[in-house]
Amino acid sequence: MGGLSFMIQDMDFGKFLSDSFKQNEIPVVSTSKIQYPTGFEYLDYNAGSYLTVYDEDEDPIYTYHNVGIQRGSVNVIIAKSQGGKTTLALALASAIITPYMKDFEFIRNMSMKHARGNTKVKEVPFDGQPIIQILDTEKTLPVDYVKKVSQFTNKQTKSCIMINPITTDKDVIKCLEQHVRYKTTHMQKVQMPMLDMYGNPIMEYPPTVMILDSSSQLLLEDCDDPAMIKKGKNAATISSIYDSNVQNTSGARRAKVITALYSQLVNYADRFNIIIFSINHINKMLPINGIPVKQYRGLRAGETIGGGEKAIYLANTILRLDVIKNVSSTGSTSINLGEDVSGFISIASWIKSKTNSKSNTCQLVYTDRAGYDPLLSNLYQMKTDGDLKESGRFLYVPGREDVKFTLKNFREVYGEHPDLLVDTYRCLRDICAKRLDNPDRAAQHDKKLMDDVRKDIHDEFGKSEDVNDMDDMFAELINS
Repeated sequence: MGGLSFMIQDMDFGKFLSDSFKQNEIPVVSTSKIQYPTGFEYLDYNAGSYLTVYDEDEDPIYTYHNVGIQRGSVNVIIAKSQGGKTTLALALASAIITPYMKDFEFIRNMSMKHARGNTKVKEVPFDGQPIIQILDTEKTLPVDYVKKVSQFTNKQTKSCIMINPITTDKDVIKCLEQHVRYKTTHMQKVQMPMLDMYGNPIMEYPPTVMILDSSSQLLLEDCDDPAMIKKGKNAATISSIYDSNVQNTSGARRAKVITALYSQLVNYADRFNIIIFSINHINKMLPINGIPVKQYRGLRAGETIGGGEKAIYLANTILRLDVIKNVSSTGSTSINLGEDVSGFISIASWIKSKTNSKSNTCQLVYTDRAGYDPLLSNLYQMKTDGDLKESGRFLYVPGREDVKFTLKNFREVYGEHPDLLVDTYRCLRDICAKRLDNPDRAAQHDKKLMDDVRKDIHDEFGKSEDVNDMDDMFAELINS
């Protein structure tokens, strides 16, 4: 034994996995999960988090506001009837995929590989582009409405949006298979616009979206398959199928099928970066022994949503919409946003979130002209919170006293001053930061970073005339 020696090498588990499996079998090892902003700034930050990048000495280098809808997630949107669930899902979906569509030069920036101290540009060839696949169980969604809400051109709508009328759970799985096959065949992973916590590039498939509208209308083939209705003496009838559905055994089967369905959705969404929005309805729940019951903490007593507890548990997020005010140019209690503009104001609450533990809410504005409008929703919330400055009957963004507007003519004013949009979102970034988890710690990290760099500037350049200018330039860069 004395002559026996061992050679010890560093081997972390990630490298072990990479060396142990074939290339197409390597499990996905996720370090940091990015989130995609949607333009609804308050909604994005309410589900957001901080992503801090560290150096080799565990010191923070910089901190991202990682906000929006998480990559590869299943997100349930619930509301009572006419709450704008589908419209909001479409608005979020179009905002998520827009930067990654081939029509935008932005996609090339996604293919940049970052090495420490070096930047190499790698062309990523692919002939497919991000899509929104709508699974329409209600079979009532016209493409004209989808185009209106997404604000896509006819060409973009035709190439990027697909509406599939479906009936059963197995239709969902078939569509999911096609969705995955399209991504793996025609799309390549690209560089995301941030690094993970270890400072490494994050490579992902460009985000694609699937909207299940709605899960409460979905028939389950093993429980209530319409194809079972056939001609013949012993054939099942609509009545007999319905009768079996309300029996306990059928209810148990339905719960099992729904659980299996959501498990598949969660699995493949995460693996191939498919963002899934599942539309569901808030229904009444009958009291048990005369006592109202609560199905989930985000629901009120006497409310229920379809799918059972497992479907609720498996979802990454659940977003609740509650209509609280009407928008109209008539009516004493309505919000007046312009002549002939109608709609409503909703309270949006993430009643379940795996990305932010804070219970923040925000108000979203729905109009008949644009559905849920991101800019109008942001301005309305800013006004409600007192973050928009007032000048007589006009409003202005802090720092932009030169441009004044109202909530009736804001669209025309922003069209004439496109730079105002950048200033508005820059202002919103600071306003909304307090809605994130651990804001104090992140602010301390940013301050430490700024102080260290400023100290290096002063140490290197001493009392030269340029030092203050460089100091100001760096502060402006950090603030931007």
